[in-house]
Amino acid sequence: MSNQFSQIVKVKEEELNRIEMSLAKSKAMFRELTRSMDAINAEINMSQFPKSGSSSKIQSTIEHQKLLRSQKDKIKEKILLTQKEIVHFEFQYKKAYIELEKVRYMEKEEIQKELKNIKKKEAKNLDELGTMRHSFFNKDK
Repeated sequence: MSNQFSQIVKVKEEELNRIEMSLAKSKAMFRELTRSMDAINAEINMSQFPKSGSSSKIQSTIEHQKLLRSQKDKIKEKILLTQKEIVHFEFQYKKAYIELEKVRYMEKEEIQKELKNIKKKEAKNLDELGTMRHSFFNKDK
């Protein structure tokens, strides 16, 4: 049974799905960034400074360490940003879910009201029909 709230429910459901998709994307990005951070940490921990050799080899190792730390810092920033996005989308999801439930409740109430009106009309029509039949059969007597 369709009423004035049916379209609103549909729009709210689409909005909720959109937010849910964004939340899932943010969570996937967070997992990916966390894996990247773990890989960089492992690489930093595994790298060793040469104990002997030329200064260029030591210099390249230092540059490699700087590069890894720089990448680690960038990933940390992205992780923080992604965590904020996740919190934001979770808040939006909760808010949209509550709004959807409110509209669903109003839709349900409207449907119940329409059904009540239909039942009243049916009862009235049956009463009229009964009255007409009664008067028709009593007319002949």
